[in-house]
Amino acid sequence: MATSSSSSKNIWYIDFEGYHFDNKFIVKEIAIVKKDSLQCYNYFVMNPCNIPHAPNTQTIHFQYKRHNLRWEFGDFKFCDVIEDIISKVKSSDAVYGKGAAKVAFLKKWLPQIQEMTWINTPFKKLYNCISEVCEIRHGFNCARRKAHELQYIDCMYNIK
Repeated sequence: MATSSSSSKNIWYIDFEGYHFDNKFIVKEIAIVKKDSLQCYNYFVMNPCNIPHAPNTQTIHFQYKRHNLRWEFGDFKFCDVIEDIISKVKSSDAVYGKGAAKVAFLKKWLPQIQEMTWINTPFKKLYNCISEVCEIRHGFNCARRKAHELQYIDCMYNIK
């Protein structure tokens, strides 16, 4: 059984929120938390230039209602955000995420990322870090809160 106990230099937890459209993730918010120092970096991502407006589909409307992040909202380009994350996370660091599709998506930029398969509890049942929601206050489907939840539950899991 895998756990996040690692001899790596640092341990990070990452999560993102966004849209799934045309078999691609459109990241709107991404957060990464460092285990020991609880440093947290939270980014809001602009929509892709080639899709300036949200596609008018039932799925996109459902996803918006879930995370409340407008398609046109964001401060940074995704490539700039990923570059900044890579500058903070060293190749010897361990990175953990939840969800096979999200982990597979991020593996392109963070090849050391691993899925936290030992945590079976869905995010909708994790409410230990509700004070960590981001300043946008768009609800509990917040990448910042969820990255903190991963750190919290992983630490609790490894104590037992």
